[in-house]
Amino acid sequence: MKYENQWETKGLLRTFSGKMTGEYILKMNLSLHGDPRFDDLRYIINDLSNISEFDISDMDIETIAAIDNAGALSNSNIKIAVVTTNQALTIWVKRYLTAMEDSTFQCQLFEDVSAARQWTK
Repeated sequence: MKYENQWETKGLLRTFSGKMTGEYILKMNLSLHGDPRFDDLRYIINDLSNISEFDISDMDIETIAAIDNAGALSNSNIKIAVVTTNQALTIWVKRYLTAMEDSTFQCQLFEDVSAARQWTK
């Protein structure tokens, strides 16, 4: 899996491509939560439009949500937008959104980055 972080004034655009695995997402999120810029973030847009395949278990989803909820303890003001039109990947994203329902993070699924950007304003 390849991803690119584009740091913006109040947020982060993360663009993913290739094969996505739960283990890689976990490592990437732990790294992000440890970044000094994390405390100033107001939004994260995760663009999954170029994911070709993925291997993410239900346990991965629960762990990712737990890590994100822990991150909310240091910065509770983040909106997390997830962008995809892939039907199979959308099922995974909806499981993540359900796991995040009680979080202080606001999380939502979008079909394109421009709609996600509009929501994060």
